[in-house]
Amino acid sequence: MKIAIPGLLILVGMVGLITMGIVQGAIPEIGVSALKEGEFTGREVRLQGVIHAIETDIRPMRFTIRDMQDPEVFVTAVVDDQRPDIFKIDTDVAVIGVLDGPSNTFQGTKVFTKCPSKYEAADPSSMGSAAARSGESAARYESGPAEDADPDPAAPPSSDANPADEKPSTPE
Repeated sequence: MKIAIPGLLILVGMVGLITMGIVQGAIPEIGVSALKEGEFTGREVRLQGVIHAIETDIRPMRFTIRDMQDPEVFVTAVVDDQRPDIFKIDTDVAVIGVLDGPSNTFQGTKVFTKCPSKYEAADPSSMGSAAARSGESAARYESGPAEDADPDPAAPPSSDANPADEKPSTPE
């Protein structure tokens, strides 16, 4: 009996998680163009696009989403959700909700924004001379030191030099 109750609780929890996964997976992901075609009017969808304009960013948020492939296609979204940290014009956005046919407004319940490109590798040439020098140093390190390169007089002594290996200088 003591084992049956926890086992039953685990089984109920697993069934709940599986059901939630099936429901979430059943929501179609579409763009603004597909939404405008009318096939999804009144159905819950995950609308994907780019924030074109922001009318208000407090609850309920009201903003315009443009299609990713056709920048001339727009829809107004009204979302009763917290504003994401990265909520600005030209940010990729996904909104879960329903297109209200008569008002032609997308009524959203949840809004998500894509992480900014700060996590993507940047082109060192676009960052100025410090980044270029850093790239140059890395290239020099990978190819090994140049034989005719002068050591930097301001640099601390190399840690791999052993003072015992040095011979005392004798005047000749």
